[in-house]
Amino acid sequence: PVQFGADSSEEVPLTVLYEVGANVAPFGVPVDFTEYKCEGRKKTMKLRSASVLGPAASSRLAYSPKIPSTLGLGQGVRALLGETVLLDDQEGAALIQKELPLLSASAKNLVTLTNSGSPSASAQHSVNLLSGPLKIGIAFFGRQAPGGHNVVTGLHAALKARNDASELVGFVGGSGGLVSQSTITITDQVAERFQNGGGFEMLGRTRDYPYYLAEVGSGAVAACRDLGLTGLVLVGGHRTATGAAHLAEALLAAKV
Repeated sequence: PVQFGADSSEEVPLTVLYEVGANVAPFGVPVDFTEYKCEGRKKTMKLRSASVLGPAASSRLAYSPKIPSTLGLGQGVRALLGETVLLDDQEGAALIQKELPLLSASAKNLVTLTNSGSPSASAQHSVNLLSGPLKIGIAFFGRQAPGGHNVVTGLHAALKARNDASELVGFVGGSGGLVSQSTITITDQVAERFQNGGGFEMLGRTRDYPYYLAEVGSGAVAACRDLGLTGLVLVGGHRTATGAAHLAEALLAAKV
């Protein structure tokens, strides 16, 4: 993605402008915006709802991402539990058990996803996945990176291939959108508009919001309960993984 300055391209992602505080028009073509209110952000967040694509974005749309043959598009996928994972670092294990007691008490098995008819030799047994339509929430928690939009569009495609009644809900503004329940439904039209596009402008994120604090955990629990979600996906790096573990602990404690 183009992320080097407001004058280098008409297709500079909006989140870049938010981060550097640039008060400039990000596109030189007609753009329609939809405004969202997000927790932790004084001003409303404006997301591009429609515009004329420039040459770079148009050329990226022609690329078809490669899907691992093992998974396909989620059809017939099984989760196989393998051997138990043990931590060699006893000090680290004690810290994890203290910070995440409920997660620590759950099974610690290697999980393999496959659509193969025969399980691997290391797999002990198969886990029955949820049947029927799913309602999954997704949010960008990390800094913007290439491939972020395709996480959303790929998940949307997999959910629809599995069951057309499934729904993918995007939280606008990262952790702040999760707390304030600012959402959009990811439709085929939305997915097609951002397929292969760089940046995080489809949903945006809340800059450096302390998502690991207690109020974010309680807000996430409320969002999952109020919206009737069967799953929650956080897109980010190692800090997001830590935040996801704490949110999972909060969800387990609330029995959501």
